Amino acid sequence: MSDLRHAPDPDAPPTPEEEAAAAALAGALEPRAPQAVPPELAGALAALRAAAPAAPGQAAPARVLAAVPRPARWRWLLPVGGLATAAAAAALVLLVAPPRPAALPAPGRELLLAQAEAARGSPRPLERAMRGYRREVYAALRTRYGEAP
Repeated sequence: MSDLRHAPDPDAPPTPEEEAAAAALAGALEPRAPQAVPPELAGALAALRAAAPAAPGQAAPARVLAAVPRPARWRWLLPVGGLATAAAAAALVLLVAPPRPAALPAPGRELLLAQAEAARGSPRPLERAMRGYRREVYAALRTRYGEAP
């Protein structure tokens, strides 16, 4: 809000800087006398030239469209390249991802009873039950991962 209080009075006479900028802009608008335009006035110059009456044989909309910068034709490659990169990364992740772990068989009732018996001090039934369970586990591993090298 403080900037509005310090705004110059529109009815006040122009300052020497304002007069110099106006003279530079007016000189740049003259087609016969091209002059260097300060960078801060380049946008105003382009707008005034686009809004100027069309020359005979040249339509005003065509001149305005010619003054508008067009995006480069290759700009469409950026989103397409991004999608291709994302698809390649997804394919790479799916192809290189580690295999899922094998589903091992659950221990049967006999093995659990043998473990309880071993906890009481009798390991022989556990050894027998573990042989059968090991065969099941090794079979599941062979099915999932194949034979050992």
